[in-house]
Amino acid sequence: MKIDYEFNNGDVSEVEVSEEIGRFIIESRRAEVNNNRRQKDHNVSITDFCYEGEDFAVYDDVSMTDSVLEDAFSVLSETERRRLLKYIYGLNMDEIAIQEGVHKNAVFKSIRDAREKIKSFLKKF
Repeated sequence: MKIDYEFNNGDVSEVEVSEEIGRFIIESRRAEVNNNRRQKDHNVSITDFCYEGEDFAVYDDVSMTDSVLEDAFSVLSETERRRLLKYIYGLNMDEIAIQEGVHKNAVFKSIRDAREKIKSFLKKF
């Protein structure tokens, strides 16, 4: 079986491998693409957060320092903070619900409420 191998410089070479190794490489590439697609939708930078069309954490008159973010997160309950951070770091709401043994709607409500609280807090700036 022949597979394409791409070098770091962009050159592509065709390489002969056994069927077993070829299937493994093809399957691992497919899994990587699917994982990247899934992660792309769930990894969110706090400075890039957007809620209802408004920039969530970028304001012209204030720079987002660690202390501002800490203060913003301090308005959240422990559950809201934990679930929002899990969501920001890439877990989807189903995964969070399974981890915490709760219904997905509870996770959705916590994250929605957390976003609203942080949005309200940041409007003061």
